[in-house]
Amino acid sequence: MLSAILSTSALLALSVAADCSRSTLQEVANQYLNTISQDGLNIPLTNPITYTENSQAADFKTGVLSKVIKITHNRTLLDSTSCAIYVEIIAPYNKPQYHIGTQYMWTLLARLLR
Repeated sequence: MLSAILSTSALLALSVAADCSRSTLQEVANQYLNTISQDGLNIPLTNPITYTENSQAADFKTGVLSKVIKITHNRTLLDSTSCAIYVEIIAPYNKPQYHIGTQYMWTLLARLLR
């Protein structure tokens, strides 16, 4: 199974405070999972982010998350203290198969939660 470890974090700190309640973080995680399984991830970003796949810099628009992924299992960890989300996705019926871990840090979430 192809294993992809993905992480995203904003490069610029934002002055906007995000609502980091568990319910809001869960909503963002659900939107992420729905988008991945239907259209592939397409987040409109005005500021640059750091995006890595397998610990190497990658292009967000052509990376693994830009493709539709048939998710068989997922697990979500919500951290309302640090305003972060970690989502694990297992997708063995894709070609290639995926085991993906995605981490969203507070600065990117601040932009998504505006």
